[in-house]
Amino acid sequence: MLINTKGYYVLKVILFFAFSKNDSFSIKEISKRIDVSGKVLEQVLLLLKNKGMLSSKRGPNGGYTPTVDFRKMSVMDIIKKIGGSLEVLPVDKTKEGIIDEVLRNFVNDMEKTIKHKMSEIIIEDMVKEIKEKVTKNEFNFVI
Repeated sequence: MLINTKGYYVLKVILFFAFSKNDSFSIKEISKRIDVSGKVLEQVLLLLKNKGMLSSKRGPNGGYTPTVDFRKMSVMDIIKKIGGSLEVLPVDKTKEGIIDEVLRNFVNDMEKTIKHKMSEIIIEDMVKEIKEKVTKNEFNFVI
């Protein structure tokens, strides 16, 4: 799977923090601002915390704060950091037929192309696009 649902929500949370200039936010506020259920968000935040990308503080002034500069990371950096994998199409590598070989070559080429593109896309570029859209449409910030 290219980017599974977990990866999608991870990127959504990271874009939120990158746009918000690394402030601290509660689960409730993040959930409201990016329209993700608290239950799903808790799992994503815990994953990012366990990977050393967020820290948390309990209490009334608590919340989650980035420990890394997400804006400087590529999408591929993030996917690798969270332990995600890139698989365009499942291929049986034990088959040795000509069709199987052609399909393996096709999948390998697609994966290389996608990995290259994901390495080029920097979170800061996505944040700029969000800012442009927010400014152009004069909407409140909601990813």
